[in-house]
Amino acid sequence: MFPVSEFNNLLKKDNLNYKVIYTAKTGSTNDDAIELVKSGKYINNTILISDFQTNARGRQIKKWHSQPYSHLAFSLITNSKLNYKSLGLKSLMIGVSICEALSKLTNKNFNLKWPNDILFKNKKIAGILIETKQFNSNLVFIIGVGININEKLGDFTDDIKSKATSLNIILKKQHSREHILHSIIYRIKSNTKKINLIHSKWLSYCNHLNRKVNFNYRNKKISGIFMGITNNGNAVININGINKIFQNAEILL
Repeated sequence: MFPVSEFNNLLKKDNLNYKVIYTAKTGSTNDDAIELVKSGKYINNTILISDFQTNARGRQIKKWHSQPYSHLAFSLITNSKLNYKSLGLKSLMIGVSICEALSKLTNKNFNLKWPNDILFKNKKIAGILIETKQFNSNLVFIIGVGININEKLGDFTDDIKSKATSLNIILKKQHSREHILHSIIYRIKSNTKKINLIHSKWLSYCNHLNRKVNFNYRNKKISGIFMGITNNGNAVININGINKIFQNAEILL
């Protein structure tokens, strides 16, 4: 079971004012967060945590594999002054915050794959799904995060064993999920105040900058050189000598 009281103590120690809602088992923390926002009873900076998600979702209606009690799965509800055009930048900020937290805690190098995957040596360790809801005059961000923490290789299904990893696999030891989540929340809070630095930070973590990438876009496979990102987080890819901007795509490394 996720140690909620210990996590709350860590938040209080750093004056991080967040409401924590824990559910042992649920379909999806993002779905729960959406329902909470729709009800109008949500509080800004609410964290929903679950030990077991039966219907965890990734981007583009993909399922997210979740190992009960080993995985770190949470959703963060936060109001934002950013508009819809800056949604990509918000996603980049979350990815940077996770990379910073994991690197600090493990002394290992983690990388980002556009738009929302965290990698270790080209294997996925975490993913992000951000959804937005309009409530009255506020734009509410629902930030879903899934991180592989204490999984063993045998916990992954055969189709993702070669593509996924966990902190336990990398460092060969168990990790405290509450300390990792606390570190991530701390970084998110700090980076939110310095959103203008996210563009350069994200590029420093990107593992395919100036490299040839293949990606799916509108059911077509396209190749090009990944040149970087725009100020609002869209990808800039050079295709046959011409820089083109993509808002949504899935890069294949």
